Amino acid sequence: MVRPYRVINRENLELGPWIDMMGNAIQDRINFQVGVDPVLKCEVTLHLESIWVDLFDLESNAKEFPSLEWVVEWYCKKTKLGGVAFRADVSNAAQVLELKLPGDLIGGEVEMVRQVILKDDFASTFPLAPKKLGSILWADEFEFRVEGTGGQVPVTFISFEANHLKNSAIWTIDFSKPEELSEESFHEPFAEHFRVLLNDQSQVAHQMSVATNMEQEHYGLIHRTLAKDFLSSLIEQATSESFSMAAAYENGSLGGQIQTTLKLAGISNIEEFLIRPKMVQLAMVQGVAFK
Repeated sequence: MVRPYRVINRENLELGPWIDMMGNAIQDRINFQVGVDPVLKCEVTLHLESIWVDLFDLESNAKEFPSLEWVVEWYCKKTKLGGVAFRADVSNAAQVLELKLPGDLIGGEVEMVRQVILKDDFASTFPLAPKKLGSILWADEFEFRVEGTGGQVPVTFISFEANHLKNSAIWTIDFSKPEELSEESFHEPFAEHFRVLLNDQSQVAHQMSVATNMEQEHYGLIHRTLAKDFLSSLIEQATSESFSMAAAYENGSLGGQIQTTLKLAGISNIEEFLIRPKMVQLAMVQGVAFK
């Protein structure tokens, strides 16, 4: 697009790649857990002294300089939604643009537009200088695809401190207790009776939400421990008098998820499992979670 004013030359910008929560440069896709807000960041530097001369014909000793602002917008082609994810004043030093995308509003391809704009009107006698608030002085686009890493287990970030949970914990399992469940409950969506709550103040929790490899260094044991807690909670739900291993539950229902998980653990009869010694029960659960 040809603009009626000068724009920033690429040589006056230093642009780092977009980085995901795992610290990896994003190529054409990111891993994504439905309901979790992906956090992205990039490092940028503007050489303002050169920009003042090129765009505004201002020397370094000028009495007044224009105010510039970084703005990052997003748009999701699948949901047809978008918005401003980040804005901050431009400085003459390296800056990190860190933003959070709304996980419940994105899916498929996401387009990011990174811009430098004029923050306020600027009076200038130089005919080619940008003068109007909102004038776009530079912009680039970056497109990537968000790919689900699971989604079967609902995951929600919450404030553990505000909810009186142990603030040093990474997660807790929130599930309907056996005495709260009726026969109808097991035909209802799994997500209505089971979710993993992650501590929004935990860096490890945010990194876990986008990790895909159970053997990843630093996270393998954590993921397996979470899997053990998950399986133990489902087994507890299976002790409800209203649950039956022989019932015909639909895929995605609470009963269907429990049936599938128990079969994976080699448990065909929950009553027989519960009368076994506690150490045997633990060994069976860990055998599935840690294999």
